[in-house]
Amino acid sequence: MPDDLHPYTVSAVVETASGEVVGTPIVRAGHEDYDRFDSVEPLAATEQFRWVHVWARDRAAAAATDALTADLHPGADRSRPVVRALTGDAALKPYSVVAIVHTRTGRPIGEPVAAEGHHPLTGATFAGRRETRAHTAKVWALDATDAVEQVFGTDRAARNPAGLRLVEAARGDPTDPGQVVTLDATAVARREWNRLAALPAGARAALVADTAWNREYPPAFRSAYTTAASRIAVEATEATAANPGAWTTLHQLAAAAGDAISRLDPDHPLPPPADHRTVSAARAAAGTPGQPPPWQRVADTATAGSRTAGTQTGTLTATADILAGWRDRSGPALAEGITVDGQPARAWIADHLAQVNRDIATQHAARPTPVRTAAQLAREDQALGVSAMTGAAVSSRARIAASPAPASTTPRRTR
Repeated sequence: MPDDLHPYTVSAVVETASGEVVGTPIVRAGHEDYDRFDSVEPLAATEQFRWVHVWARDRAAAAATDALTADLHPGADRSRPVVRALTGDAALKPYSVVAIVHTRTGRPIGEPVAAEGHHPLTGATFAGRRETRAHTAKVWALDATDAVEQVFGTDRAARNPAGLRLVEAARGDPTDPGQVVTLDATAVARREWNRLAALPAGARAALVADTAWNREYPPAFRSAYTTAASRIAVEATEATAANPGAWTTLHQLAAAAGDAISRLDPDHPLPPPADHRTVSAARAAAGTPGQPPPWQRVADTATAGSRTAGTQTGTLTATADILAGWRDRSGPALAEGITVDGQPARAWIADHLAQVNRDIATQHAARPTPVRTAAQLAREDQALGVSAMTGAAVSSRARIAASPAPASTTPRRTR
């Protein structure tokens, strides 16, 4: 996402018959959702309170958006609004969708139910047979049928490209309704591409790229984090068999790796904005003539960049967390005078963690970028002058890992 674009929520009362805004739009920083609206005077029958999420350079640019009334203009398609509303017939409305689904397939058993409004369904109790669970989602849709289609339909994005979901459900394979597959990022990119048709080409490509980036980054991060931590735990255990004298410090390394995996929050991390290189590449891809369609090229470019960044950051974070955990378990003190495979234990651990960073980034990233790994900071435990650092940009997480006995960057889960 370009640095000069910022998120805003723009709201106003709209005259639905003429498509005109009544009064002055209200602009609030950030993307927010309203759950109620109170006016000093009752709204007329043709008036509607609406709001829309936009990206703009400043408040004035956000207030100038025509998205609040775009679907009401002459010749516009009223079946594909991009705005949200709590009153009237036009625009998207809040719905809560709930169904009992098969645990294995994620497909509903019986008819899903769509209730108007966003309700705290997470606290509801469910008693059912084995291999079933309750599935809930809060969505913005045209009507109850559209809300159910967004969550459980086989072609949800095509049905309502402007649909705004708060919770995404797994997309089923139309050829096998019982098979749950990975969420289709390209379908979401297509929806966003259509929804943002009124924006300039460059901003449109940047926003679609950021959407695809946000979907791919967290799973890539978690996969790389778990892969790195698992490998460190396994190889530290294997090294113990060949170096029984180093058992105490290697055991603490393996334990720190296991602890890092168990403490990784399934909802972590929140994806950062798409990097400038990815956004620039997406803009260039959107402007290239030919097939596939522009939204597909943007999605492919952003997905590749996001997976690369997520993989590198996930690996780097895992080694930083494990290094912090090892230090917190008195690993450096236990490594005094100990050798592993003929190397001082500290040097062996530093090289091992750095190698894990390099291997995973090279194997899984689409565009490997040389980085200074946090694991190399383990060498600070050695005497000055023993080993020089590699010269590259140091990430903020690496600086955190360099401090004495730092805390883990992954939040502890509570039950």
